[in-house]
Amino acid sequence: NTGEYCYDTTQQLRNSVQRLVPPELSEQVTVDSEQDAFHGVSTKGVKALVTHVLAQMEPPLAKMLKPNWGANMEVGDSSDFISDIGSELNRIMPTISGCLSATYLRFFCDKFVTALIQRYIANIYKCKRVSETGAQQMLLDIQTLQLILVRLPILGSTEASVNVPARFTSTFSSFYFFIMFV
Repeated sequence: NTGEYCYDTTQQLRNSVQRLVPPELSEQVTVDSEQDAFHGVSTKGVKALVTHVLAQMEPPLAKMLKPNWGANMEVGDSSDFISDIGSELNRIMPTISGCLSATYLRFFCDKFVTALIQRYIANIYKCKRVSETGAQQMLLDIQTLQLILVRLPILGSTEASVNVPARFTSTFSSFYFFIMFV
């Protein structure tokens, strides 16, 4: 948020300086490169946060590789590793959403979900053999993960009527259809 504050402040500073200089020189007063630098700092910070939160997901994702997906298994509730991902995100997201502006929170969610989905798909390919019941369990897990991740932007929100952006939910539709064909 400091980078965002500095970005806004440089715009105000530019406006103030433009009022002080003669009109023919006012167009020469720019702070574009400074604003780009502050925006870049904020973007790098959010990307570092994505990397950190994704690292928190590594233990649950490692659990995904342990079951014998090729064996005849009982399809039931979602797997433990999905519950662990949900618990970890429920623990982390209130702090993140309290620290980021709405714009950067959406940016974080987009980047994090994309990275987690890529990691999840990579793990699916690492599962050697998958039986029909194993595939059914994976589909159940994916649906549960989708329900968790679609609520990511509103986890920890204090507002009672926060809606998940439609653009955010479309990410999951394409993810789900991709998984159906894998």
